[in-house]
Amino acid sequence: MSDLQHYCSACLTSLVGAEGRCPRAGCERPRPRGGWPRFFAPGEVVGERYSIRGKLGAGGAGVTYRAVDLGAAHAGRVVALKVLHQDRAHGVLRERLRLEGQVLRRLDHPHVVAFRDLRVDGPPPYWVATDWVPGGTLDRRVRYGGPLGLDDALELGRQLALGLAHAHAAGIVHRDLKPANVLIQSFEPLHARIVDYGIARAPRDADYAPRAPLTVLGGFVGTPEYAAPEQLRGEADVGPAADVFALGVLLHDAAGGAPIRTSLRQVALDPDRLYDEGTRVRREPLSARFGDGAWEVLDEAIGLLVALDPRHRPTATRVAEVFAQARIARGSAPSPVAAPLEIGAPAGTADRPPEVRVADLARWRPAPLTAPGAAPPRPPPAPDAPATLLGWRPTEVELGGGNGRPEPLPGRGPARWRPPR
Repeated sequence: MSDLQHYCSACLTSLVGAEGRCPRAGCERPRPRGGWPRFFAPGEVVGERYSIRGKLGAGGAGVTYRAVDLGAAHAGRVVALKVLHQDRAHGVLRERLRLEGQVLRRLDHPHVVAFRDLRVDGPPPYWVATDWVPGGTLDRRVRYGGPLGLDDALELGRQLALGLAHAHAAGIVHRDLKPANVLIQSFEPLHARIVDYGIARAPRDADYAPRAPLTVLGGFVGTPEYAAPEQLRGEADVGPAADVFALGVLLHDAAGGAPIRTSLRQVALDPDRLYDEGTRVRREPLSARFGDGAWEVLDEAIGLLVALDPRHRPTATRVAEVFAQARIARGSAPSPVAAPLEIGAPAGTADRPPEVRVADLARWRPAPLTAPGAAPPRPPPAPDAPATLLGWRPTEVELGGGNGRPEPLPGRGPARWRPPR
């Protein structure tokens, strides 16, 4: 067994345990008063219930293990056990774990990881247990298996949109959708699940009332590479449209597109790289990258998902419908393991999906938006005009400044996001 059984919870560097300061350059965190947190070893039992089988990963909140449930009611069930860092198991992180457990209790969907157990009271350790998904994360799949093909990308988008729509109907916004938070349960047929609702926005009601502040007004939460513009600005009313934006960036990346952005600092230093005409995220079309016009259907969909203004993005339900029809148009039916369209979807059956045309995304129209001093947007095309996915473009409204940086929207107050120093 390795001697590196401890770790620094700030940078996740493995340690022997006797170090007075983290040796990693740039971290150098002093040893916590209670000592360095410790990894649980295979065979060790946590909370007299879960037998550790191996480590799955680690992040800013805790370490996730593959474990076996020893409880009488579910003996032998394999779970993913997310355990909070022992030296930080209090305050905000503890409340976020409580939130994650409460959120997952409310969600029951084939494309959201299933909740199993939560412990956030009493003495530590604290944990949330979910179903173990054997296929690994989407980012690992793309890193080692290569980009997704067009059919897989459309099916992945459909499944994730269904999972998001289910959460949105319950008033829950994920706020951190990215390849590392998508688990692939199977490849043939493709079956994906959304995981990690640790920074989700949930309704404040009798089922969940935070015991400590979880965010700071104007503060940023999420992953900059996948965060929507309103999320980067730290706006307080980030809603379901932010998840739709993240889905668009995720699909662009998973299909092998050139990275849209790499860091919050890069966005601050070079805003023109992010926004195109002040209304859309600047990116290289997949059809141009691969020299294949078949990718245009995904390009056009992503173009709407990553619209600068959240009111110009379609709902997750509409996205799922359009991706389902796009697969049918290509002669490949949606995966049979995926959930049927269920929220505001047209009637259909398991063997005859609802009829939704790809052009329907273009027919979905948000409320008109006119920035101060700008001309009204051009009316959408007449019903008998040729329709394409991008048949209606909200690009006539000037939303950005001369350098492409977003400006405050009407009624939103000043933009609160500031670049890091």
